[in-house]
Amino acid sequence: MSSYRQELTKLTGFAPEEGHIWGQSRLLMSSIFEHLRLIDMQHLITEDTPQADVDHRAHLYLLVIFGGIMFPNTSGSHVSLRYLPFLEHLDELGCYGWGTAILSFMYRGFYRASVGVKTDIAALCLLL
Repeated sequence: MSSYRQELTKLTGFAPEEGHIWGQSRLLMSSIFEHLRLIDMQHLITEDTPQADVDHRAHLYLLVIFGGIMFPNTSGSHVSLRYLPFLEHLDELGCYGWGTAILSFMYRGFYRASVGVKTDIAALCLLL
């Protein structure tokens, strides 16, 4: 089992099927959506919900936000598991300079598209 897969399971309680991870670090977003849909239907978050379950769900939603909105890839169907270390401590998320990181990511995408390395800017126009 890869270290990203182990970290994903530890942080989210979600163990995706074997074919849902591409390479070592990209997870099919539809598998996350399906998992979230199932647990949202079965277990609503209430005052009695254990904090670990709330954290697991928050980690999954943040992974979708990171991979689908803030730092999308050109496929649009996978999320990089390289963001998992940033999600480990939820209380520290506000300490990072996310605006700067997103701006750098956007500039990199614009540069790669302008020099002909890529023809797609990874849906960054959504952020503009």
